[in-house]
Amino acid sequence: TRKIKPGEKLVEEELAGNLGISRTPIREALNRLFRDELIELIPRKGGYIKELTARDVEEVYEIREVLENLAVSLATPSIEEKDLKRLKQVVRKTEKLTGRDKLKSQVNIDSELHHLIINSCGNRRLQKRIKSLYNFIQAFRVLEAQQPQRSDQALQEHKMILEALSKRDAGQAA
Repeated sequence: TRKIKPGEKLVEEELAGNLGISRTPIREALNRLFRDELIELIPRKGGYIKELTARDVEEVYEIREVLENLAVSLATPSIEEKDLKRLKQVVRKTEKLTGRDKLKSQVNIDSELHHLIINSCGNRRLQKRIKSLYNFIQAFRVLEAQQPQRSDQALQEHKMILEALSKRDAGQAA
């Protein structure tokens, strides 16, 4: 949500106090954020929020495109009807939202749709690789969802994916 800005220092004690939890889960979260390249850990100085570049985003989205296309191709023949029904509900929910509500909910709805597809692909290792990108991607989904034209475009893309999944057309879904 960008409540902590790039360059800001992350202090375990402060984070633990603000969240009302011990330092252990904070330390684990910081290590994960470091692995996901969202923070820098400087020995004896601590962690800092990384300033991400446009190139960082391009690289992650290039990888995401390839991995998610593979996931949807694998999921298409075997996706369960209950999951298709759930995807249709997600898309309908998006269509009913307007204004600020639509922009606020778009990130969560988009994530749910992608997770349903990824979880249906049947390849645990692929699922793990895609999910490892999502912490990085989440920072940009929040910003992207604030653009009304992108929100409408995403909805149309999701409807096309859902139609292709329903027809079991892996090529079109990808």
